[in-house]
Order: sequence, then C-alpha cells, then structure tokens
Amino acid sequence: MSVSLKNKILQYETAPPAGTWDRLSLQLDEEFSAVDSILSSRLENTIVEPPRAVWDNIVFALDNVEEKKAPAKVIPMVFKRIAVAAVLLGAISLITVYLLNNNNDISQPAEVSNNPGPNLESFIPSNNQGRIG
Repeated sequence: MSVSLKNKILQYETAPPAGTWDRLSLQLDEEFSAVDSILSSRLENTIVEPPRAVWDNIVFALDNVEEKKAPAKVIPMVFKRIAVAAVLLGAISLITVYLLNNNNDISQPAEVSNNPGPNLESFIPSNNQGRIG
C-alpha cells in the first residue's frame, strides 16, 4: 500500500448525519436525574474499612505466602527405572510378535481356474429343432 493512500485512509473523516448531536444531547438531558448525581457523589466518597480482625488476617496471609508453598512431589528413581523397563519390555515383545508372525496364507495369491463356462452351441437352436410341421 502506498504511503499517500495509507495517510488518506488514516486521516479520513466523515461528518455525522444532520441532527445527530442534537438528538444525542436531548437523550442525555432526558436521562439525567439530580438524584443520580447525588447518589453517585455519596458512593464515590464512601470508604468502607474492613474489621480489624479481618485486616490482620489479610496482612498475616500476605506475609506468610512463602511459608505455605508445598514441596514438589519427588518420584523415586526406582519407580522411574521400573517404568522404563516396562516400556522397553513391551516394545521388544510387540516387535517380536510382529516379526515372528508369518502368515503364508496371505502371501500366496488365489488360483484362477481355466473353466471356459457353458457351451454357447447348446443354447443356439439348429435348423431342424425350431420348425413346426
């Protein structure tokens, strides 16, 4: 994309339809309520302090985060060796079964007989057979 086209696209502006800003202003004026602004200012300035016991528990929990780390589960080397031996034994047994399984029935193709089928001359009538009288 050329630089001038990119600048045109980035700097492109369109004016909103006529009367849009007026309708938006009217809608905001209709929705505005003085009670809402009073309630909003009260809630904005409200501060709720947690009870002292709760705050002490929070501070204690934050200070003792490092002490609660659970130790990592360690798998002893004996179990790792047993697992590796089981995998190797399984792989060797599968390879042995695959290599020693010789099916000669599958390797030989089926024999095709040279039977010519029915004789076509028996279906064709001779000159004497099909006549009446």
